[in-house]
Amino acid sequence: MKKIFISLIVLDILTACVPIDRQYYIYLKNNSNIGIWYLTNYNFPDTLLPDSNLNLYFVSAGEKKIIVGSPQKWEADFTNYFPKDTCQIIFFNADTINRYDWETIKSQYKISVKIDYSKNYLQSNDWIINYPI
Repeated sequence: MKKIFISLIVLDILTACVPIDRQYYIYLKNNSNIGIWYLTNYNFPDTLLPDSNLNLYFVSAGEKKIIVGSPQKWEADFTNYFPKDTCQIIFFNADTINRYDWETIKSQYKISVKIDYSKNYLQSNDWIINYPI
């Protein structure tokens, strides 16, 4: 009985040391004094805007926001998310999003700027995209 009790304690200690699930992130830091809208293009080099704006996100002035997470370090997992080793972010002015419907934005390509970030660039910047550059 004592051996079973000791075995249970040892097992409990060993399982307590199992690492917690971890996520690794790529962040967007808005260093401007106005809020911005953005979407992440996972289909680079295709630069067409998607049919819907469901993946359009807002970042307030001065805010740092997670844009994508991975259970593995980005050095190993980047190509799984971005097959061409390029993360492309398309930025939109807030007044454009407020003024036009998505179909107009898409058909007239009313973007503010489109920026391509290489894996090496992001790695050298600690996986943080600064806007504006």
